[in-house]
Amino acid sequence: MSKLFRTKVELHLGPVLGWVDITADVRGPVTITRGRTSAGGRAEYGRCSLRLNNPDRYAPRNPTGPWYGLIGRNTPLRVSAGPLAGPLVARFAGEVSEWPPRWNLPGTDRYVDVEASGILRRLGQGEQPKLSPLRRTVAASALAYWPLEDGAGASVGGSALSGQSPMRVAGTVAWTDITNVVTGATVRRGTDRIADVSAGASLVGDVPASVTASTAAGWSAMAAVELTDIAAITGDVVLLDITTPGGTYVRWQLTAKIVGGLDMRLVAYNADGAATLVTTGFGVVTSFYLANVSVWQNGSNISAGVRWAGASYIEGTGSVAGTLAGVTSIGVNTRRATSTKPLGFGHVAVWAGRPFPIGGSLVDYPSLPPGFRLGPLDGYWYETAADRLVRVAGEEGVPVTVIGSPAAGRLGYQATASLSELADQSVDVDGGYLYEQRDVLGLVYRTCASLYNQTPTPIAYTGQLAPPFEPIDDADAVRNDVVVKRPDGSSVRAVQTTGPLAAVPPPAGVGVYRTEVELNCAGDDQLADQASWRRHLGTVDRPRYEALSVELSSPEWQAAPAAMAALLAVDAGDVLEVTGPPAWAAGDIRTLALGYTETIAEYTWKITFSGVPAQPYDIAVVDGPARVGIVGATLAAPWNGAATMQLATTAASGRWTTNPAAFPLDLRVGEERVRVSLITGAASPQTATVAARGLNGVTAAWQAGTPVDVWLPAVPGL
Repeated sequence: MSKLFRTKVELHLGPVLGWVDITADVRGPVTITRGRTSAGGRAEYGRCSLRLNNPDRYAPRNPTGPWYGLIGRNTPLRVSAGPLAGPLVARFAGEVSEWPPRWNLPGTDRYVDVEASGILRRLGQGEQPKLSPLRRTVAASALAYWPLEDGAGASVGGSALSGQSPMRVAGTVAWTDITNVVTGATVRRGTDRIADVSAGASLVGDVPASVTASTAAGWSAMAAVELTDIAAITGDVVLLDITTPGGTYVRWQLTAKIVGGLDMRLVAYNADGAATLVTTGFGVVTSFYLANVSVWQNGSNISAGVRWAGASYIEGTGSVAGTLAGVTSIGVNTRRATSTKPLGFGHVAVWAGRPFPIGGSLVDYPSLPPGFRLGPLDGYWYETAADRLVRVAGEEGVPVTVIGSPAAGRLGYQATASLSELADQSVDVDGGYLYEQRDVLGLVYRTCASLYNQTPTPIAYTGQLAPPFEPIDDADAVRNDVVVKRPDGSSVRAVQTTGPLAAVPPPAGVGVYRTEVELNCAGDDQLADQASWRRHLGTVDRPRYEALSVELSSPEWQAAPAAMAALLAVDAGDVLEVTGPPAWAAGDIRTLALGYTETIAEYTWKITFSGVPAQPYDIAVVDGPARVGIVGATLAAPWNGAATMQLATTAASGRWTTNPAAFPLDLRVGEERVRVSLITGAASPQTATVAARGLNGVTAAWQAGTPVDVWLPAVPGL
């Protein structure tokens, strides 16, 4: 028997060797599992299992091994496969966390059983930190950073970056919530509690020497500041105090002076203490804002920019002659101003270069509505799920590829939470699928909109389908009484009152299946759509196929290379359709793939997909095939292929259309697809003229009372 398939397994052994082909050492098949295994589950990490010969090469602790020091925990591994004479396609990308040696007792058979894991395994290890939006964003790029979100008993301000000293505290510091300057209510959107220096405290932090060197040609600094009441402040408030010894100016202070109001200005000091005004004063709005300063060498001059950014923003620029030096320390409230109301500081940071690193101007956040363009300062309110996933994962160095356009739903304020929690919140609101890439270490997000109205990949029931093929037609997935609520917001309830899965006792329905979910939506106006969509997904009257299998070594697949290539391109969120099923196999067999397990060898390649019914994602579009049906319509008399059929309706549900322009119309009679060319009659029963039957391969003798609906109901998307 000739070989049918080939596999390529590679390890990445550092920047010198790069990707190294180890296929020759692979013994036996390669088994890969990707995606989700159940409809209600979260994204799961992928697994790739294989056995390797030549164990001396794969012994991380063997100093005589050829790859000593190059392999170890989390060595990257990738797998590609394809037909013997065809192209290889990516099947898995992950990391090998251990290299367990195995042997028989005589020692004549030695090998290593390897299980590589997708990136979600590493991201889910340990106790994930719950970080505020500002902390996540700033820590991802700053060279020095002190969040100042410390606990009530803290005596210093800890750094969020490894190896950096804490900020020293002079005086008495407390820790305060951010409050609304109008209502006085606590507002914890972009940050946790920050340092309250109202008793005259100051904080100063030294930066490492490497940061000083990196900032010699230009630097940017930032602090989040809460100024609640100008009248309560005594003295000038130093918003930022940056020391740069070795330059023409050794100190730069961004100060808010009390001059009738708050007047912000940037002043530079030379070694003798002489002051030079760099930017002219401008008024400052009180609230929770970000104070940003950027300073850079510009020929023989030093240029500077200042931004006070929040619900609105104010900017100023200036220039002075001189030579710049790198930052050695940064402080806040170093003139020890006091206040009878909270005077909060947090998120003190330094970057190299001159762009404003964090700001929230109208230019920075063009997709948000006016008045809410605050970015991290306001917890990224009104982001799409895709935008939030890309951003929070990117802040932790994880790339995310987005498939499809974002749905209309927007997210509420980003909570202080772990990466996994934020990802789950985003996916829950949008309703899409998050899974691992199979060509690189990274993630893919398929928006809910990308799941709608897909063209399925066909699998012929005869010849291409393999066991197990296991339809499940139970009530486990039924959710017909749905409540959706919003954190600190309202709630909406959606109940299915008609149809076979209605929340009424059998036989009119199936009884009540309640569920309640909390979604981080941007507003209460989204809750009704969210509840209706979840009720729709929970009342689809179709079997689900948790195991739909193919064996690519079958003659039918081997004779259809284009069909095989299309099947190998299927990933989570794609739709599969079993074509040509027998009449007793329940007709329309379209499955939205959640994931799959595949075993690849030289002579066989079996893939078993798990999935959910695809029919709920057939949504109405303008001039599309979906139609609005009649609730509760049935056959008024038995029908078995006659030229006409009698349709019964109720006074409450109304009548079928008789407008000739609405035809032809495809109906679902029981499980049979029937095309009618006309419906006549002003009262029930109405008469439908049959143009064709069995369009889905199903024909049967249907009794009076059989449910009748449009074949493709007009359902709005989320």
